Amino acid sequence: MNDEYEHPDDKLLYVTENILQYCDNSEEFMRLRDVYNSLYQQCQCKDICSPSTCECIQRSRGANYEAYQKDGETKYKLISRPEPESYPIVECNDSCDCAVGLSVCGNRIVHIGPIEGLDIRSCDKGYGLFATSPITAGTFVCEYAGEILTATEASKSHDVNKREGKPNYIMCLKEHYGSNTIVTIIDPSTIGNIGRYINHSCDPNCHIVPVRSGSCIPKLCIFACKDISPDEEITFQYGSDDETENESDRVKCLCGAQNCRGFLPYHNY
Repeated sequence: MNDEYEHPDDKLLYVTENILQYCDNSEEFMRLRDVYNSLYQQCQCKDICSPSTCECIQRSRGANYEAYQKDGETKYKLISRPEPESYPIVECNDSCDCAVGLSVCGNRIVHIGPIEGLDIRSCDKGYGLFATSPITAGTFVCEYAGEILTATEASKSHDVNKREGKPNYIMCLKEHYGSNTIVTIIDPSTIGNIGRYINHSCDPNCHIVPVRSGSCIPKLCIFACKDISPDEEITFQYGSDDETENESDRVKCLCGAQNCRGFLPYHNY
């Protein structure tokens, strides 16, 4: 993975991909570790992956990305699917037999790493992530990487952050497959990548898409949902609200959008 970014705060540990939380020997952790270590998918393609031959693409029910030309280079963007259809995005990974690199396999976008031209800057929210060059809608920006937590550990970390007056960076993704719900919790509070600096907006220019590459646990990937201009802040919507009766749990939203809801989304773990 090509990720040459770093934190502006030397107290934080930069990681390029998710890592599993410390082992607390609980049954909940053991189940999470088993899922983390389980191989989700791999293909046996010997050359160019295509929807007719690649098991990863077939698991996605069709190609995930489409190629286009920009400034004389081949770029890739996410293919839009009709809503409310739900489908997994499965990328080729290091266990696949296909050739590595976009010159051959166009199903390795997230696997390559974040795009170039991202800049961490001070702003009215503390820090924010900004584009230094145009970003086309559908482009993969970066992963929201950090520690993969159990629900119990996430609740503990949330309570510590609240008690110590620290920002809460914990992201809880819920995927619904029929009557089943798969929950992935990522915490980049002290261990994470450039994605931790992306602020919430009620009118965002990016959104989170779960992408599986090697592991059953998805990567929380940030894709542009609009064209983004140079010096524009990169934002995504942190999620929908879980119910809470405690007003003190709410954090005021500073996005400034016309449709601002007033508070950041609140999550129960």
